[in-house]
Amino acid sequence: MLGFLIESLFFANIWIYLYNFLVQHLRLIYPPLPKDNFLILGVAPEPFEIPLYLILTFAVVLVIYIFHLKIKAGATKIKPLVKKIIFIFSTFIFLKNLGAYPLQEISLSTANLVFLAFYLMLLIFLITESAIIERLNFKFNRLMVYFLVALLIALLTFPPRFTISGVDYSYFFGPIWEVAHGKTIYNEVTSQYGFLSILFFSIFKALNLFSLPSLPVFIWILLIIQYLIYFHLIHKQSNSLTFGFLGLFSIMTINFFTVRVIPTDYPQSGPLRWFPLILPLFLLSRTKNFFSLALILVISVSSFWMIDSGIELLLAYIFTALILYMTNRVKLKTILRSFLALVLCLACFFAILNLAHLNLGLKSINLALVFNKLQQYANAGFGMLPMPDKTHFWLFILVYFASVIYFFINQLSPLGKISRKKVGVTSEVTLREADLRSEGKSLTAEKGSRVTESTFFENTILLFSANLMLFASIYYVGRSHPAELYTVSPFFLLTAFLLLAAILKKHLTSNYRVLTTITIFILFIAFPAWQRLDSLTKSIIIRYERFKKGNIFTPELNGLLIKKYGNEIKLIRQEMPEEEIIIVSGDDTYLYYLSNKYSLLADNSLITILTKQDLAHSLKKAGQTCPKKIAGECRLFRSCPNTGLFSQAFSTWQPIVLSELEKSCQVKYQPTECTDQLCIAEANSLL
Repeated sequence: MLGFLIESLFFANIWIYLYNFLVQHLRLIYPPLPKDNFLILGVAPEPFEIPLYLILTFAVVLVIYIFHLKIKAGATKIKPLVKKIIFIFSTFIFLKNLGAYPLQEISLSTANLVFLAFYLMLLIFLITESAIIERLNFKFNRLMVYFLVALLIALLTFPPRFTISGVDYSYFFGPIWEVAHGKTIYNEVTSQYGFLSILFFSIFKALNLFSLPSLPVFIWILLIIQYLIYFHLIHKQSNSLTFGFLGLFSIMTINFFTVRVIPTDYPQSGPLRWFPLILPLFLLSRTKNFFSLALILVISVSSFWMIDSGIELLLAYIFTALILYMTNRVKLKTILRSFLALVLCLACFFAILNLAHLNLGLKSINLALVFNKLQQYANAGFGMLPMPDKTHFWLFILVYFASVIYFFINQLSPLGKISRKKVGVTSEVTLREADLRSEGKSLTAEKGSRVTESTFFENTILLFSANLMLFASIYYVGRSHPAELYTVSPFFLLTAFLLLAAILKKHLTSNYRVLTTITIFILFIAFPAWQRLDSLTKSIIIRYERFKKGNIFTPELNGLLIKKYGNEIKLIRQEMPEEEIIIVSGDDTYLYYLSNKYSLLADNSLITILTKQDLAHSLKKAGQTCPKKIAGECRLFRSCPNTGLFSQAFSTWQPIVLSELEKSCQVKYQPTECTDQLCIAEANSLL
């Protein structure tokens, strides 16, 4: 066990040193320059971070594989005392690289301490109850347990009044609204994040089965299902109800209760993004076959849900399959067949989407535009931040290499190694039975071996989870704000608990079970809650204040918008009878929605216009029709001071869009009717 920890720390420390060394030197040798085609500031290209992160990880995994295949048997004869010294030194080096806890907030006020005590006592009570039930060998219905866990998650995460962040929801509201009115996504309307998700909600919106204000309700339900899947996977891997609750509460503490905001308020960084990655992992836990057609089909469809997370899912599946092949788990023919099936499923699904659009009289989807936003963020560097030398992200790296090492130990060691025959089946038990029969032995006689204790199914679940964490973490590697560590934390925690479950099942005795539970509770629940004490208190107080307002089950969006923009909506409907209009405002998405209009531009909302090319594409139709009237924030026409926006969007886009529209049409828009927040402007020719 100590050798496993030393090896994990060694490769993690080597990776961290090489990454920091190489990225710093690459920046010096090839200093990245911002692209000059962006309309606003906030562009900081980091062209080396993501490629280096992936290439270096692949290289270290290959080294670990070679080490276990060729070297380890003769390289690990080290005295126990020397091992302990190496372990202490390696741990010191690793901890030194972590730096301060991300976004640490500790105020020792009475309210903070009371809320912390209440929160921890509640979780201790629930975990203790689960331990008592297990100790008494109480027979329970698994479906009933999952129902009660889902109910508990719902109660703990319920967002009263279903509030939203205006600017973040506009990334989804805008495209959904436009596509529901007959426009084609990635042709006539752009999308910052979603693809299939936009089409999904648009169909239900067009059928009057979905309303925009109910989107946070859907996201909350997804959050419940996502957390329930985490609990299911950890519970199933550990065969322990107590350990399942420890994992669940750890994820909820770090990913929900100690983040800066209520997670359901921000759709792009929660379950709407990550659910497509978790769903195939759950399906794998049910099918127990990594190369099943059902799993490949689900991965293919899920990868269209959101473009960047879809690419991460595909890479995780491919890399996992390659590692399985490296350990002689499957035939090369099986790997190639699965990759071919994956490509065919992706191509067929995209073709079906396009054919459906054409049959409905819509335009085809432009594949180039699908990857446009991804390129702007990942390559050109919009919104990117450099990763610091000292960061808690190194914990992700440690858990990843520990998971890979654990997998190789069980597949390449003398006890865990399987037959070198490349067979096409995927059950380790089946493979081992075949090997033992050829040797005149039985599987029963091999009780206690690593193969028997750690099945191929458990190893594959762990490996796939680790690779999902690896590729999902690209979200943080590119945009290295400490808050994004909390965004991607579920994958780290899930993989960590799956790894712990596999290890503890082998090495934990009943004498140390209570001590282990207490240690895990302190490290993964109490310590993070303490480090983010202020945020924990704010999370509870914010939701309590929303409870006090009443109508907790009714989304508050419509009421807030009508109260804020009642006069403006009347003005738009009165002065602009056309269905397709232009509203130049940071709240354009919500004004289109309230006035039942849709945009003449290709972008709803304007904040998705990042480059000069984006602007030209967005104004293409408007530049041809040149509307006689437009609506815009009154500050654009100097008719009022800056007014507060519901979405709190950036104020840079609107003047640029207005100026370019006037330039394209050779007109000057002058205000004719104004409220305190918005003006109707009429075009006056400059010719």
